[in-house]
Amino acid sequence: EDEKSTVETAISELEAAAKEDDHDDIKAKLEALDNAFLPISQKIYADAGAGAEGMDPSQFQQGADNAGNNNQADDDVVDAEFTEVDEDKK
Repeated sequence: EDEKSTVETAISELEAAAKEDDHDDIKAKLEALDNAFLPISQKIYADAGAGAEGMDPSQFQQGADNAGNNNQADDDVVDAEFTEVDEDKK
């Protein structure tokens, strides 16, 4: 919750700087916003990495192997060429 309020404050300060059109102040406020959001993004990546740790890499390969086998059930498919006929020329 504290991180959220820090980010919201940084956003408000950046919006105020944008209204003043002071490029140096905008850059400073943008950097402050980046720094305020950094702990949140680190938590997101840490949580995502923790979920992937328990996965076996061979599971990814099995999924890729099965994805290529989807066409086996479609044995009735015929590859054909056609020519579109203009209705006016019939």
